[in-house]
Amino acid sequence: MIYVIADFSSDLTRFIFEGLHRTDVRLVQYSSKTKGLAQKIRRWLESFFPVVPLNLYGSADLMQLAKDITPQDVVILFSVMNAKDLRLLHKYVGRGRIFSFLWNPVVEFRGKKFRIAQRLRAIRKVSDHVTTFDAQDAQTYGFTLLPQPFRHVALPATASAAMDYDFCFIGMDKGRLPFLMRFKTLAEQNGYRCFFRIVPDRGGVYSAEERTFLSHASLTYAENLEYVARSRCLLEIVQHNQFGSTMRGVEALFFHRKIITTSPLARQEPGFDARRVLVLDGTDPAGAHIDMARIASFMDTPLGSPDDQALQAHEINHWLQHFQSP
Repeated sequence: MIYVIADFSSDLTRFIFEGLHRTDVRLVQYSSKTKGLAQKIRRWLESFFPVVPLNLYGSADLMQLAKDITPQDVVILFSVMNAKDLRLLHKYVGRGRIFSFLWNPVVEFRGKKFRIAQRLRAIRKVSDHVTTFDAQDAQTYGFTLLPQPFRHVALPATASAAMDYDFCFIGMDKGRLPFLMRFKTLAEQNGYRCFFRIVPDRGGVYSAEERTFLSHASLTYAENLEYVARSRCLLEIVQHNQFGSTMRGVEALFFHRKIITTSPLARQEPGFDARRVLVLDGTDPAGAHIDMARIASFMDTPLGSPDDQALQAHEINHWLQHFQSP
């Protein structure tokens, strides 16, 4: 049996695992988010006593694992990086073969070396094998590199052949607003239709012009995918510390959409096709040149056929097989 322990209240996590149709996989809900002081104390007590399960914090399914799990079972700690959570969970799943899949790059804690070291020690102490989607983390820390998981999606009825938009960007500002403003302005001047939903950074200060490009209304992941399905091309401006396959790139692959990206690693991704993926080399979101002639040529190039092998590498039912080897 494969036990996947994750926070399935997360929109994206729940969406991906809703595509699961394997009978040898059991999903176990676990959230590190505490509600109130009493829960916080119970979680701390569970993590402070690392051997005996106290049954103070977690779902009923998690408590049952202490009785059900065997040395032959596989446990996947899916995006669990908090040291307290790792110590707590190990009490309940320690008899199984434990894998960690890190869905966030370690570099997110840059400048806080003690936290990085603390979390890495906790992950390695609990896990027999650590996997990641981030190429730099795999190289730096000796983790196993895996593709991002995803699932097949039935295109909604709104995804017509003509589509409603040429370019789609959905995400937070994170320093990308100047580039996105210029891109949208140039694209619309050249007759392209854009759907941009740019959420301001918390505490960010913006000019009156910048505020006209921003929206304070976030989208659910299902709504996000509706706009992906209605767009010809996705726009992806990666952060300077991103070295892994991006979810936007995977969405473009599964929805068979074009994508314009600033990630040079896109060329190394399964299913790379220059007819579908345009890499803006050396792009700096603060002042990059936008070559609309090159973009127009890319948009006019017909898409090739979907790459079934690349899709399979990400598809959740096949993706879980990475954790079944001895």
